[in-house]
Order: sequence, then structure tokens, then C-alpha cells
Amino acid sequence: MDRMEKEETRLRQCLQDCDMTKDKIEEYVCCKDTDQLRLLHQQRKKLIDKLHKAQHKVDVVDYMIHQVKEKEG
Repeated sequence: MDRMEKEETRLRQCLQDCDMTKDKIEEYVCCKDTDQLRLLHQQRKKLIDKLHKAQHKVDVVDYMIHQVKEKEG
């Protein structure tokens, strides 16, 4: 495997690691820098949205734990 192939393999792995779909990865690899940046910003927004939803779930569980502890006195 030559250097360019290794770099592309590494790039694809990075994109997979941040949950980018296969279609978006292909689009990313084939497009120019400005479009790559747009795709990265879109992916970041999706990940942040997931993070906020997960944080809300944790907050609800924390609230419920607090309520149960309060009842136990």
C-alpha cells in the first residue's frame, strides 16, 4: 500500500469514527475543500444534536434518582 492509499484509508477511518454514513464519506472524498468543510460542519451538528439529546436523558435520570432519594428521606 503506497502513501496515498494509506492516507485515504486513514481519512475514511476518521470519517467512519465520527459516524459519517458511507454515502457521505464517498461524497467527502470526491468533493473540494469548501464542500468537505460543509460536510464536516453538518456532521458536527448531527453529533452535537445527539449529544444534547443524550444529555437530556441523563438529566431526566438524575432527576428521577434525586426524587427517589428524597422519598427515602
